[in-house]
Amino acid sequence: FSDINVRKAFLHAFDRDLYKEDVLQNLSDVPTSPNIPGLPYAMEVPVYEFDLEKSAEYMKKAWDGQVWEKGFKMTINHNTGNDMREGAAIMLAENINSLNPKFKVEVANVEWKDYLVKYRNFQYPVFIIGWSADYPDPHNFLFTFMKSTGVYGRYMAYANPEVDQLCDEGIATNVPEERAKIYERLQNLWYEDAIGLCIYQQKLYRFYR
Repeated sequence: FSDINVRKAFLHAFDRDLYKEDVLQNLSDVPTSPNIPGLPYAMEVPVYEFDLEKSAEYMKKAWDGQVWEKGFKMTINHNTGNDMREGAAIMLAENINSLNPKFKVEVANVEWKDYLVKYRNFQYPVFIIGWSADYPDPHNFLFTFMKSTGVYGRYMAYANPEVDQLCDEGIATNVPEERAKIYERLQNLWYEDAIGLCIYQQKLYRFYR
């Protein structure tokens, strides 16, 4: 996944519309970046549309053609009991496997206590995780997922000096106009660098008489 072509191939293999309808039952949203709707400066970021032909094209480019020629085997893990994460994992596995018979992607569930230990020790090529706000500010989300020292960024082994600098600048100023430019750039970098896939922003419903 250090080759951006692999990341783009996986992103093109995720059917956002089908996932929202079939797995989320249209009750939750599929955000376009970690700066989810409801947070300051949230914007609709471009997405890698579901397109298996484009996914295959990127796989053929990855690692100078070695991925397509040699194939690979991997497991997408999710924590036991989380149906929404399991649904995303199965969708990705099935779609990637359909590209090339040499691609062998499996799905496995792992108990939460073991899941935490393993992704923090870089034992998963892909991990699916969630975040609840400490405070309602884009820094709490974009820093977490994007900065090289972020809560999850560090375990993704993703590092971009521009991202790190922007994260520092965003929390260091309280001028709304400056922050808007910073977080707009960070949200666009989420797309440009094909950093990850946002699968759901959960909504909870309570009904009263």
